[in-house]
Amino acid sequence: MKKVIFTLVITCFLLMQGIAQITVNYSDVAAPSTKFQRYNDTLPAATVVPGNAGASQTWNLSTIHHDNTDTLIFANPQWTPYGSSYPTSNLCLITINSSSSYSYMKNSADSLSIIGQAAHFMGSATPIVVKLNPAQKLMDFPSTYLSSYNNFSKFQVVQYYGQVVSGITIDSVRVRDKTTITSHVDGWGNLTTPLGTYNSLRAVITQIEQDSVWVKSSTFGPSWFDFTSTYGRHDTTKRYSWWANNLGFVLAEIYVNPHTDSVISANYLGTLGVHGGIDELNASDNSNISPNPATDMILVSSDMLIKNVSIYDVHGAMVKSEDLNKLSENIMVSGLPKGLYIVRMTGNKGENLCVKKLVID
Repeated sequence: MKKVIFTLVITCFLLMQGIAQITVNYSDVAAPSTKFQRYNDTLPAATVVPGNAGASQTWNLSTIHHDNTDTLIFANPQWTPYGSSYPTSNLCLITINSSSSYSYMKNSADSLSIIGQAAHFMGSATPIVVKLNPAQKLMDFPSTYLSSYNNFSKFQVVQYYGQVVSGITIDSVRVRDKTTITSHVDGWGNLTTPLGTYNSLRAVITQIEQDSVWVKSSTFGPSWFDFTSTYGRHDTTKRYSWWANNLGFVLAEIYVNPHTDSVISANYLGTLGVHGGIDELNASDNSNISPNPATDMILVSSDMLIKNVSIYDVHGAMVKSEDLNKLSENIMVSGLPKGLYIVRMTGNKGENLCVKKLVID
């Protein structure tokens, strides 16, 4: 009897302190058209430490610095330049810093996974599209205290290189990447960052990445030659990652030495998600939507043939679609509720001509 009373007292005390174990689900991932700022700390202070594992913890990361910023935009894959390469993706994370990368994800009731990326590999001038098969899992759902998963993913990139290395002209490079991830939710409690204090789950994630590299050179003939021993990579990284309900993405991360646990770097959400924060895309300078704001009708026009016009609400759901095969057309919008929308115009091959915000009032 005393044990039961003691348990009830402790439970009530924790609830009064605002500490409660949470469960993270797919609904805690940001919806399309949401923008965040992620702040990076490249040389964390001695007070920025992962802290303890276990139940009802208090982690204080309020001294994380803001050295540089990543802009994170969650978008409907169909609004992005490479979305047609990933028909099963329902969410795209655009990361903008010194360059832009696109992570095509699938957010479902059981997991959040990356199925492909468009990014700058091996110094490429434009992003290279790669597909991960199997996909790389970022989070298991539902996730709660002591949840864990193991994941294996891989992809291959073949890229024209055209440079001289050590007197040898390298025509093309082929890279095969294999990644193994082990994730374990080892704690729950209150996490404090400069953004605020949140009930959170903490996961410790170990990632082993191995690259094998082949090159093709006219010096050696038409075959691929294995240069893995010279240019290959075998890295192990470890990070502590905190998630909270209703924020949209990872609240904070600390990267540590996988052998000593000494802190290397850290990052945290510097701003809450701004809905409707999708950046506009214009493949053609003469693609236009008018009037904007609109009430009853909009005129879509372009100097390129418009095959289709689709309108999405801020949650990424398509609310209207019309096939045109014209340079311009009037589209009725009087049946749509007032609010913010995304208009996507595509060309004859399904490419984006423009993605623009539209206000209906």
